[in-house]
Amino acid sequence: MKSEQFNYKFINIAEDIETLNQKTLQNIYDISAISFGAYPFLKDEYALLRCAVSFGYGYGPKLVKLKGKKLKPNFKVALSGKYTTNALLFKIYYPKARIVYKNFLEIEDAVLSGEVDAGVLIHESILNFNEKLEVEKELWDIWKELAGNIPLPLGGMALRRSIPLLDAINIENILTKAVDIANRHKNILSKMLLERNLVRVDNETLDKYLDLYANNKSVEMDEEQLNALNKLFELGYKNNLIPHMEDVRNYLIPKEYKNLRCESGENLPGRLKSGGVVSSENEFQKWYERNELALKCKPRTQRASFIEFLEGEFKGEPPVNFKRGEIYFAKLTDSAKTRPFLIYQNNFLNEACFKGLYHTVIVLPLSGQILGGDYRIFIKKRDLMSKDSEIVANAIGIISTGKIIFSKGIVTKLSDEEMKKVDIAVKKATGMENESV
Repeated sequence: MKSEQFNYKFINIAEDIETLNQKTLQNIYDISAISFGAYPFLKDEYALLRCAVSFGYGYGPKLVKLKGKKLKPNFKVALSGKYTTNALLFKIYYPKARIVYKNFLEIEDAVLSGEVDAGVLIHESILNFNEKLEVEKELWDIWKELAGNIPLPLGGMALRRSIPLLDAINIENILTKAVDIANRHKNILSKMLLERNLVRVDNETLDKYLDLYANNKSVEMDEEQLNALNKLFELGYKNNLIPHMEDVRNYLIPKEYKNLRCESGENLPGRLKSGGVVSSENEFQKWYERNELALKCKPRTQRASFIEFLEGEFKGEPPVNFKRGEIYFAKLTDSAKTRPFLIYQNNFLNEACFKGLYHTVIVLPLSGQILGGDYRIFIKKRDLMSKDSEIVANAIGIISTGKIIFSKGIVTKLSDEEMKKVDIAVKKATGMENESV
């Protein structure tokens, strides 16, 4: 879909919700559907959209089991994903259950075969499951016990914070109108989905499903829904399952900024900040004005002693606004292996790269050889890292942004404590700090 007025292009990618959660955590998509249970882990990189939301009103996912089966406190259960909202609520209510994660389409069969004792059904599966199964517990009932008689938050949409603020406002408005049109013309939408084989149910079941999850309450979040989201995040944090969240309204796109800019004549590109705060002064612009000549200069080292790093053409803007402390895969030459690198330069330089104003990145390579010593920082296997590794502080260098494989997403992100260790090792390696014998 293309917006002619603003020249935005929207591409629909059909994937299950947990795949979308995981890919958004890797910063792969600019805009994505997500589970609300995933948002606390995304809040620093993504703003929450008001539109295209899914809430339950007396209904929601169902915990099912074989008829007559009694569940022990540590029963084995199949859930549709680590970051789904149903998984968050399930962990609060059934802390002793043994969880396995499966694609939501595989859960019913796993229960029928006895692979698991029970499973949580989502989407259209809640309307039409095998007659050998029965409902052990409605997640709506769990939610009502935990939070009271308020809407059950399930899923929504998120937008990358690095998108300029006015564009973010325009995009949210476009998507809101699109959802409203689809809601008002559900009969046409249903027919299209069925004709293109985009759903796994018949017409009657589809109509019922859309009535539940694609209705007037889905177009744009209201105050009751926002309060319900706050309650969900409060419960998750109290049970040590998600990071702390401020009032959810602080993570929404501040639409009023567009009017304020028009009134003030402001022309600088506003940006989304974590927590929804918008900078009134463009700090980046001031920094760039001070450093513009130096950034445009290409020193000889970029053509000579660092040629191994920079071989090949400089490319334009990278697709993500990467940050200091993030690790990405890179391939330095056509014949070289793909390996991870730590982004080490400051975030002003990183933003200049994102805007296409600068094209090199100060990095530290990672090695799979565990050797120890003063200049190597151990990082345990996690996220997209396939094995334990060490950051090699005495191999600091620069690479072209064109060598970084952003499509693979963030390999992992270092904690503040890990970055402190890296800084100490770099200072030792570069002589900025005296070494102890």
